[in-house]
Amino acid sequence: MRVADPDATGQSPAGVRQRLLISLGLLLVGIAVLTGMAWQSVTNMVTIWLNVSAYNHGLFILPIAAFMAWERRHRMAGLTLEPFWPGLIVVAGFAAAWLIARGAAIMEGQQIAYVGMLQGLMLTLLGRRIFRAQLLPIMYLWLLVPTGGFLVPSLQAVATWLTVHLLEFTSIPFFVEQFYIQIPVGLFFVAPGCAGLNFLLAALALSIVYADLIYLGWKRKALCVLTWLGVAVLANGVRIFGILWLAEVTDRQIAIVDDHLLYGWGFFFIILIVLMLAGRRFSNMPPLPRDYALIPWTPSGVASMGKIGAAVMLPVMIIATVLGYGRMAFADGVASQGLVLSVPQSAGEWKLNEELGYAESTFSTADARGVWRFENAGARVNLFVAYYAGQWDGHEAAADNDNIFGEQELKITDRAAPEPVVSGIQRRVVEETVDGRSNSILLWRWYCADDHFTARSLEVRLRAAARRMLLRDSPAAVFTLFTQDSITARDELAAFMQAISAAKPGLGVADAQGNAIKKVGCW
Repeated sequence: MRVADPDATGQSPAGVRQRLLISLGLLLVGIAVLTGMAWQSVTNMVTIWLNVSAYNHGLFILPIAAFMAWERRHRMAGLTLEPFWPGLIVVAGFAAAWLIARGAAIMEGQQIAYVGMLQGLMLTLLGRRIFRAQLLPIMYLWLLVPTGGFLVPSLQAVATWLTVHLLEFTSIPFFVEQFYIQIPVGLFFVAPGCAGLNFLLAALALSIVYADLIYLGWKRKALCVLTWLGVAVLANGVRIFGILWLAEVTDRQIAIVDDHLLYGWGFFFIILIVLMLAGRRFSNMPPLPRDYALIPWTPSGVASMGKIGAAVMLPVMIIATVLGYGRMAFADGVASQGLVLSVPQSAGEWKLNEELGYAESTFSTADARGVWRFENAGARVNLFVAYYAGQWDGHEAAADNDNIFGEQELKITDRAAPEPVVSGIQRRVVEETVDGRSNSILLWRWYCADDHFTARSLEVRLRAAARRMLLRDSPAAVFTLFTQDSITARDELAAFMQAISAAKPGLGVADAQGNAIKKVGCW
């Protein structure tokens, strides 16, 4: 009696379909494990899709990617589903990136790493050839990540520039300062939400699908996507101009200013329809054959189940090991209670005048914080310090939304990076000029992370990640000097910074019993 070879049986059409279904099932299991290990990153991503208008398109990325994969299914005909073991390097690389981003409390980095691990898992299991056949829908998954916030200042500048140049063609008098536009009917601010990031990302997501359906050849597809992106930026400038023009000619009697986002989406929808109709004139996509639906599309072969199982288990083991360690190493800590900051009564010729109050929302997660005013021959400099005995997600010194004014909206009119000399060493600080109620305020900010002086918030996060990866504490402090802006303000800040660095006793932190814990400063 002769027993059939299982591998040979598995290459029959029925066997291929069976193995293909098992492979896809195992892929879903691997995705489920990955999602469970990176659950916080995924839920944060979904929350942003639901609550931030610029990223509402994220809800449709998975269905669209599935649609594109189905449309490209015939490219898999004749291919073999054979695991590609170098894909494990991709999985490990993005797992390491997730670990670093987790330690640095960079949620966007964690989400990028999640998508990268997902794609690495697909590459390992499906193999290089099938991965290449489905490259576009797999790469389309990058749009799941709610990123692009770094483009907002540039988009604000472009939108303001376009609006101002369009206003020049009218008789409306106007004055512009940074992102503020004053016209007779009122003052308007090109806010981050009006910068056009929502239109730009929506245009990117839609243009990729449209170009894939309408055009053949990467040049036409790339030109289509770039055209849509350019029109989206231009249309946003026209939208803002239209709002200001209507507000002026109607003396703000219509609700378009208050409902500008709703009207903006309507205007953008019309623009998209025009782009689609115009783009069809240049389509070079041949018509589908009549028997298109009957053309075979399943791969011609599938690797042994041993290889398929290993192609899922090995990435899952890497993901579980790295992400499991990250969740342990970067678990939330316990905030220190009763810590108190102390400052010297004098620093050179600068004398402590009084302790000032601060808003509860000002670095609200700090273990200790305080703000003091020092005076010297009529010059006044204010010092703010926030101290963290340890850092973790939601309890970090370099939080993006923290500033000395709490939740108060700031109008920053200028930025610089001066390098005052402190203890004979040039120290770079972040300088911002803030428009205050009566006059401008000049402030300098820097950090002391792990006894290292830096003005870069990313460095603070990365140093915290490196220490926590070794299961060590990551102390840090935030320093801010601020005073009224004047011709001598920078010299006064530099002089005080030098004086406070040499003061004895200097800045320090003590526990609830008054026992000194450590010096706060890294001069």
